[in-house]
Parts: sequence; structure tokens; C-alpha cells
Amino acid sequence: MTNGITPEYWAGLLAVILTVAFLGVYAAGKVRTADDFALAGRSSGVLMVMGTIVGTAVGASSTVGTAQLAFKTGISAWWFCLGCCIGFIIMGFLYVKPLYFSRQTTVSQFLGLAYNQGAGVMASVFSALGIFFSAAASALVLMPMLAACFSLSMEGGLAVTFILIVLYVAFGGAWATGLVGIFKAGLLYLVLGVCFFAALKSAGGLSPVLAGFPSVPWFTLFPDGFFTNLAAGASTVIGVMSTQTYIQGMCSAKNERAARFGMFFSGLFTLISALPAIWIGLFMRSLHPDIAPIDALPLFIMAYLPQWFAGVSIGMLIIAAVGSAAGLILGMSTIVSSDIVSRLLPKFWQGNKLLSNRATLFAITFGILLFTYRNNDALVLDWTILSMCLRGAGVFIPLCAALFWPGLFSPRYAAAAIAGGSLSALLWRILFPSTLSPLYPGMLVSALFMAVGYWKRPDAGSAG
Repeated sequence: MTNGITPEYWAGLLAVILTVAFLGVYAAGKVRTADDFALAGRSSGVLMVMGTIVGTAVGASSTVGTAQLAFKTGISAWWFCLGCCIGFIIMGFLYVKPLYFSRQTTVSQFLGLAYNQGAGVMASVFSALGIFFSAAASALVLMPMLAACFSLSMEGGLAVTFILIVLYVAFGGAWATGLVGIFKAGLLYLVLGVCFFAALKSAGGLSPVLAGFPSVPWFTLFPDGFFTNLAAGASTVIGVMSTQTYIQGMCSAKNERAARFGMFFSGLFTLISALPAIWIGLFMRSLHPDIAPIDALPLFIMAYLPQWFAGVSIGMLIIAAVGSAAGLILGMSTIVSSDIVSRLLPKFWQGNKLLSNRATLFAITFGILLFTYRNNDALVLDWTILSMCLRGAGVFIPLCAALFWPGLFSPRYAAAAIAGGSLSALLWRILFPSTLSPLYPGMLVSALFMAVGYWKRPDAGSAG
């Protein structure tokens, strides 16, 4: 189905990858301290904040993963990007003032101050675990794509993935995710727009393709049942609002206005990104129903676009997946370094914060890629939604309580809510994978602990 690979294709692909490598190396020159690495020196404008957040959110899940799910189920593939949009807008309205002015680097540090050290540790562990699965989802797209593009084995794809993530973020940190995110976002919307109109032209309009699909399940947001699909969207909203990387991007802003508008624009651009991918998924299902669903967008690019622009587009997909994984890994490494390494090796960490951040990032990157290599037959959005559940089920309610009702809950029960909610979601997923979304039992357990914590708070007796 694809056209033959030409030198023009390779020129387009390599031009994109080399541009990103240059931006990553350039960003490394701006990093002098651990604060520069984690938060870009808290000097980002609206564009840099948006670049960091969109560069992470609009990755494998919202491009290749969305086209994959649209190929299988239709417009319900929109839930991930729709959930991200809602989450970012709510954060812009409600999170900026309390979190931006807290001057903390991680969500775990904020919860540790609001409750106790135990709450901070629990948040560190389960936030990192949730981010792990989301970064693995990006790597799940990236490794086979690189292997196919460069005629490599899966082991070779793993090695190239590791090198690209290192070039993207390991030396430039938040500066790299912001700068490359701006470049990636601009190129991404150009490529998706061209793909949309190329498919429209090839199909002779929307109607010839859409007429071949029944309204259910293809044109409903709830093909698997109202509560099942609603949980997918709610998991994404709650997961986004509990995710270190997005809060870290918001807190890198130079002022409150930049943080707020950076979140608003991130929501808008994330929402839009899904529509061309859904259309491509449906187009490929209509004309090429026998392909593997995950190949819907890459194969469309190879078959329907000019070779030089196909190279640029495949380069964009590679960078989209790299950027998403790298941004999430940056958030995870910041949690592990600031909240775990600092406790286990306090003297080393105090004198070597930047080295600790980078070494942690290297180790986590390798661990995620090895895990993905051993589980390479999973669905991209399955891991992404599981990640959001793990991040949100335990952390979301205690975080909101600390932000909006400080001092009203027992610290001991807040720590139990974080651990209990996250563990309940994880166990439910393992024991009952085909039933109710793990978000529901996880948040129920977390809410119950917080309710008890309200009645057991230190001043509850005097208040009565």
C-alpha cells in the first residue's frame, strides 16, 4: 500500500529529528541549576508553558493512539484529548494561584507540607507509578515505528528510542521540553491538517466515508456503555489534574498570567489535535480494513502524502512520541530525585541536585523502555487510561482538599487516602480487568478515608 522510500523521504525525516536534537543541545546550555532543569528557572512565558504541556500531552496517545482507537471504535477515541482539554482548563481556573505561589517543585512536596511526610511519600510512589505507564504508552508506539523506519530489530528500536529521549530532555530538562514542545506543536498541527485535507480529497469528501458506518458504535461517545466511557474521560480529567508534568509546566511560568493562559491554550490545542486523527482512523478503516489498527496513521502518511512531506510527517510522529515520553519521564524523575533520592541520600542530593536529576532520568528511561519491550502487544490508550487512573484515584481528592480546604483533614488519614485509593485502583484492574473502571473503586476508597479524616481531624473535638 505504501509508496517506495526515496531520498526525499529520508531528507524530510532526518531534518525533523536533527532540528529536535539541536534544540535539545541548545536547551542544555541554559541549564545551570536543578531549578533550571526542573522548572526552566521559573521564567517561561505563555508559549513556553504551552509548549511544555502540549509537547507532553499531544504525543503518541493523541495521534497514533487516537487513530488506532478510531479505526476500532469510532469517535469515542476523542475521550483522551477531550479529558485533557477539560483538565487543563480547570487547572487554569483553580490550580494556578495556590500551586504556583506554593513555590514547590513537585505535587508530593506540596502534599507533604499540607499533611505530613507520609502523604508526600505515598504521593511520590503512586504518581511515579502512574507516569511510568503513560510514558510506556508513548514508547509502545515509538519503538516499533523506529524499528520499521530504519529497518532495525526491536532491540535496535529500543536503543534509538533511548538516545532520542536523552537528546530531547536529559540535558535540557524543562527548557528542552518547552522549546522542542513549541516546535513539535507547530509541526504537529501542520501535519495533521495536511493529512485531514489529503484524506478528504482522496475520499471525495466526508460523506462517502462516513456513510459506510452505522451511527452506533461509530458516532457515539459511549459505545461501551455510559459509565464505562464516561470513566475513561473522567480518568483523563482527574489524572491530568494530578500529574506532576503538567503542574510542573504550569509552575515554570514567569508569572500567574503566563501560567493561567498557558493552561487555557494547552486545553484548546489538545482538543483540536484529535479530530484529524479520528478522521484518518475512519478513512483507513473504510478503505483498508485489514491493516493493523496501530498502523492507521503511519500507513496513511506513507501512502497518501508526497515523499518529502511523508518523511517530515513520520519524523513528527517520532518526535511526538519522544516528546510525550520525555516530558512524562522528566516529571517522574523530578519526583524520584526530589522526593525519594533526597530522603535516601540527603548529603549526596544536597550537593549534587542536577546530577541526581539527570542520573535518575537515565535510569527511569531505561526501565520504561525495557518494560515496554517485554510488553509490546498492548493497546496504547489502555496504558494511558490506566496511568490516569493510578495518578488520579489516590492523589486527586487529597490534593483538592489541601488546595481548597487546608487544615480540615487529618494528615494520617490523608496519607491513607492516597495509598488506599491508588492501591484499590491497581488491584481492581488486576482482579477485574473487564468490569467497572478502576477509577470508581479507587476514588471511593480515597473519599472514604478523607471523610474519616475530616471527623478525626485534630480540632474536631473542639469544633463540636
